[in-house]
Amino acid sequence: MKVRVSRIAVKNFKNFEQLDLDGFQEFSVLIGQNGVGKSNLMSVFSFLSDCVTTGDISKVVERVGVERLCYNGNSAVPTEIAVTFRDDALNTAQYLLKISYTQEKAIIEDEQLIVSETVEGVVKNRHELHNKRGVCKLGEVTEQIRDTDIALSIFGRLPKYKETVAVYNFLKGVRTINFALTALRSDSITEDITLSHLGHNLKAVALEMQNVFPMQFESVVKHMECAMGITKILLQKLPTGNITLSFVQGMKTISEAEVSDGTLSLFAYYVLLEQPLRSSILCIEHPERNIAYSALKQLAEVMRKVAHKGHVQIVVISHSSEFISALKLNEVFYVYTEEQKTFVKPLYGNKELESHLSDSNLGELYATAFIDAVL
Repeated sequence: MKVRVSRIAVKNFKNFEQLDLDGFQEFSVLIGQNGVGKSNLMSVFSFLSDCVTTGDISKVVERVGVERLCYNGNSAVPTEIAVTFRDDALNTAQYLLKISYTQEKAIIEDEQLIVSETVEGVVKNRHELHNKRGVCKLGEVTEQIRDTDIALSIFGRLPKYKETVAVYNFLKGVRTINFALTALRSDSITEDITLSHLGHNLKAVALEMQNVFPMQFESVVKHMECAMGITKILLQKLPTGNITLSFVQGMKTISEAEVSDGTLSLFAYYVLLEQPLRSSILCIEHPERNIAYSALKQLAEVMRKVAHKGHVQIVVISHSSEFISALKLNEVFYVYTEEQKTFVKPLYGNKELESHLSDSNLGELYATAFIDAVL
């Protein structure tokens, strides 16, 4: 069953004094000028994932830093994050995390999880978890925990609370991807078969896919053929444990050392998207880096296709007009600043933009700053 985040609301979080953003899709793209806060908006997902994985809010805040976490460094005001999840049966889950700051540490001021199960649009069952400064209630159960403990992290590990477990696992499954060329070209030897956020284990993951999931690997090859004319991808593990990688293009075999940065980056994204070991949310920053303009539209279309299959929700930050040209209005959110405050607007519903799409595409409107002008 498809599950996705549909709404995010925050207060006093990084460069957002307050934000309430509804309408997130299976595939959503954040656009806007440099430095307006797109990465900070995306970091809501990774922050919550870190919270439930760590289980102690004081440790998470210590890693991030109070000055960086709070709007204008104002720790006198609590930080609030609220997320709404929906599935295709119209069931919803709402999760709230409210963090207060004392001189010594950060504490959980309020934490709530409300899961509503619906039948034909009518709520039939509700499951609630409440945690106020360490007084934790789940159904008929009341427990005293530390005021820094995240209740979802505790009860989300207990199989008998299946609704809580589902939300816990979803948030744990958030992954941020920001491939680095030095990592993609590394000779890292690892047993990890989940592609890392920098991509250092690309060859190991690709070899595993080739051997264990040949249909998915064949999909990667087909994507590369459509985009770059590459008809075969060769991977071989040497006695030393190192893995060789080469690409066949026409009559030529191109070694990893000779292959372009763009071809290698594109290969990494297609391995990521076709890898069977799915995450709940993939947060991808600037996939256009190093990749040929002609390949970006197809990359966006493959991301949409993968997301709409329901395996993973994909959130992307992009500045590329070529990538944006493949997008639909309801997939795009414009991040901007006004009077030193950050705001986000969905493009969907803007009549002026809709009227111009008959003669143009979103990429062209973005490149000419038309989107800036009408929002």
